[in-house]
Amino acid sequence: MRIGGIASGIDTDALVRDLMQAERKPLERVFQNKTRTEWQRDAYRSINTKLTRLRDTAFNLRLQSTYISRTASSTNDAAVSAVASGRSQLGSFTIDKVERLASRAHVVSVEGPGAAERFAANTGEAGLAVSLQGIDGEEVVIEVGPEATFADFADAINRNDNLDLTLYHDVEADRISLSTAGTGESSKIAFLYGEAGAGASENGRIFLGDILGLEFSDEDETVIAATGENAVLSINGISTEREGNTFEVLGTSVTLNSIAETPIRVDVSQDTEKAMETIRDFVDLYNEIIGEIHEKLREPHHRDFPPLTDEQRESMSEREVELWEEKAMSGVLRNDTTLNSIMSSMRLALGSAVSRDQDIQMLSQIGITTGPWHENGRLHLDEAKLQNALENDVDQVINLFTAESDSESSQGVARKLHGAVTAGMNRIVQTAGRESTLYDQSYLGNQIRRYEERLLTMEERLARVEQRYWNQFTAMERMVNEMNSQADWLHQQLMAMSGQ
Repeated sequence: MRIGGIASGIDTDALVRDLMQAERKPLERVFQNKTRTEWQRDAYRSINTKLTRLRDTAFNLRLQSTYISRTASSTNDAAVSAVASGRSQLGSFTIDKVERLASRAHVVSVEGPGAAERFAANTGEAGLAVSLQGIDGEEVVIEVGPEATFADFADAINRNDNLDLTLYHDVEADRISLSTAGTGESSKIAFLYGEAGAGASENGRIFLGDILGLEFSDEDETVIAATGENAVLSINGISTEREGNTFEVLGTSVTLNSIAETPIRVDVSQDTEKAMETIRDFVDLYNEIIGEIHEKLREPHHRDFPPLTDEQRESMSEREVELWEEKAMSGVLRNDTTLNSIMSSMRLALGSAVSRDQDIQMLSQIGITTGPWHENGRLHLDEAKLQNALENDVDQVINLFTAESDSESSQGVARKLHGAVTAGMNRIVQTAGRESTLYDQSYLGNQIRRYEERLLTMEERLARVEQRYWNQFTAMERMVNEMNSQADWLHQQLMAMSGQ
């Protein structure tokens, strides 16, 4: 705590504060330069975030699956439904008849006494163990302890991946059913007698059929308790069978839902809507992004509105600060050469011809054109023309967007654009870095660190200058105090002399 002016009567604190305010002018300029550089860095990064969306959209346009989406329709969805894939062959086929649906193998326990009672009766001091045949053909032993409930036993069967079985217990009827997850003749429920022995013991097995109340011949070690059935149908006049109710026909997934006596036609056609939507979204996004970049390039720069210092903020209202910074932050990327270069590269990628042996070589041929020069490369989409190209020349449209080649002129438009955007984003990263980077080595990042180092050095210097001012004023106060003391002594001497 410093108190000045006691001897001189000078407001030393205000005087030092005014002197230091003049001394701080160079530091404030460095602070403002640092703040403006940070705004420039953040503006670059914001644009890079938007370019990431455009790059991802361009990547989707590079994929052939974007354009070869197909749709399937059935004349009787209740009996036969169909879902097309990229492998689906265009055209139609007929399911002449569905005689039988594929079914699971299943067995049901007999009526009373109940299944839980039979389970308890077969559980000994060592618990209970049953043998079944797993899906790999090997024996699977299900064991539970003497304290286990029937629900524990059912859970042990249901959770075993090598069995792929479901045991259901109807508590009201006290009966159980055992069924396979799969369908068809290859789906079987097989009980194994396992090691001989009546009743549960450490070395014995209980035959699962006993718990179900079912009787089987024990002549064979393995008893096939139930087998699933294949679906029986006719496709384009050919009788056939399938193990499941869902299978592929000419690349199209077909599902049998019920028996059908009359023919059902499945039609597979080109679905242009997905491609239309993807291209439409791309055009909208491209126009949005180049509009924002162009706005940044033409944003006015207000030189009379530098970044505010902390002291200046304190003297202004929140609204005044908001309006000031709106002006101050404007134009940080005005006429930026990096952004201009990225814009030019993107326009070149979209406007150049694709050197391929085909009629469609430019976007304008499928309805994607640019407007007048003052629109700065904004795209316009003729949806009717694009729809016609997708329906009649889809292979050429695919090549126009996706073609791969060592020669840049032969690459598809989407590949050229993806490359241009990626290169532009890398340039911005070199200039402004990434927000996720712990130590920013970019050009602006290094520049900001240099400003911070200068500010630290200048703050240390200002602290020394301020101390020097205080030391000088303190010395002056001591001298004034000494002069006042001498004046008082002289005054006393003169008073004493006049009294004599």
